[in-house]
Amino acid sequence: MIISTIARFVQFVLVPVAVIMFFYGKTKNPTLEGAKKNFATDVVVSVISLILTALLLFKFDWKGSFSTTAETGTSLNMFAIVAMLIGYVIIPVLVYFYAKAHTDKRLHSNYITEI
Repeated sequence: MIISTIARFVQFVLVPVAVIMFFYGKTKNPTLEGAKKNFATDVVVSVISLILTALLLFKFDWKGSFSTTAETGTSLNMFAIVAMLIGYVIIPVLVYFYAKAHTDKRLHSNYITEI
């Protein structure tokens, strides 16, 4: 449940940032030519959603989510911490390097084919 909650927070940050980047034309890939842009919906609403997400992150019970309470006291929830590290640090890093290696390999093979 903790991983699901954190994933939603990540989505609540990434989507508004992507919409703002779309509005200002800072995307890596081409966008649809007929896509209409609106400052109020693309920037203002996105900034408001980022502010509200920051408030939710501030109010989130981090201590309760990453600790367990037993008769002997409170201790770290190592399962939740390790799952977060694997899901949000290790896997993304591995996927990045895997994609980069395959992209570089494909670019290299296309370059050799052109020669």
